[in-house]
Amino acid sequence: LSFAYVTVDISAIDLESGQEVFRKVLTDIKEGSDTFEKAALRGYAAAATRIGDELVPQLVARVQQ
Repeated sequence: LSFAYVTVDISAIDLESGQEVFRKVLTDIKEGSDTFEKAALRGYAAAATRIGDELVPQLVARVQQ
């Protein structure tokens, strides 16, 4: 059994001002499988799901302010 951990660091920059308008970090997204490669793929898939579910709505809300 193998485990993989994924860390995501997302930053959005306002192109006009050059200022960072949004930044979030998701750490230690852990997934396991029978091989490290499969565990890593599952970790990236879990990270992508969390980005879509958690970070995208936050980013959209920040941009619409």
